[in-house]
Amino acid sequence: MREIRLYDSLSGEFVPVSAGDAIRVEVRGVPSGLDGNIDVESTRPLVLFSFLERFLRREGFATKFLFDSPDDEDTLYELAEERGAPVSGGPAAAAGERDGEQHEEDGERRAGQDGEQRAEEDGKQDAEEDGERREEEDGEQDAEMSLLEVQRSDVEQWVNICFGTDREGAEHNPEGCGEPVLLSQALREFGHSAVALYLLGTHYSLPLGDTHAGLLAGSRNASSIRKALERLVPDQPSPPDMRHYVEDFRDALADDLDTPTAFVVMFEWLLEAERRGSDVGDNDLRVMLEVLELEDLAAPTAVP
Repeated sequence: MREIRLYDSLSGEFVPVSAGDAIRVEVRGVPSGLDGNIDVESTRPLVLFSFLERFLRREGFATKFLFDSPDDEDTLYELAEERGAPVSGGPAAAAGERDGEQHEEDGERRAGQDGEQRAEEDGKQDAEEDGERREEEDGEQDAEMSLLEVQRSDVEQWVNICFGTDREGAEHNPEGCGEPVLLSQALREFGHSAVALYLLGTHYSLPLGDTHAGLLAGSRNASSIRKALERLVPDQPSPPDMRHYVEDFRDALADDLDTPTAFVVMFEWLLEAERRGSDVGDNDLRVMLEVLELEDLAAPTAVP
């Protein structure tokens, strides 16, 4: 198993993460939305947390994630998986669980009360909601998640990772991002991949640069990756002597989520593949894009 370390903002030290460790996610200095809408920078903590959670899961770490309760300083919320059976830990788990069997039971009960037509309609609606929640990219099935209340005193220790501050604990200044850009506008004009490349292209301990310039750079990088994929042999293994790029890429992410270095390694792989010509399989690139949740860049072109 790959060694992973994160910067613990409470101790001020880099600490190794072991399978089963608790990680308390702290978010500070999140800019507010524009008139109730969400700007790009506001999504950064959510994108970073989602990336951290999935990266650790891909590396085989069954990590516990903790969040502060907004109402009670003695209470923490733990992110827990639901796999079609109740998760132990209190009423929140039971309240959060909704699976196909529960929907079927509800439908049968309503049928006895209100007739078959209403049960059928509600059953269809529940099935659609279930399908939407369970649908994942490229057919990948992830467990559903819920928040369980746990007492702070019951958690012996945790790794404290903070999004939104530098190493000295100072909050990032949102003014450095320039004029805010609405997320809906950024997705429409630049696309999901450009937004993700912008948000992940700067280490989480550092403030983001100008939003518009970052989105433009993300769009150019996304275009470069798409063009490179067109020159590669689709769905074929990459040369064995290029495998070290993938290992260096994962090592960078394992070193306190060093996404900038991981991006550098990925583009070095692209340069080497271009130097070798048109006989390079694209598998290694697809692996790295999958880790970054940028599989849409490698989506096959529709055949007319």
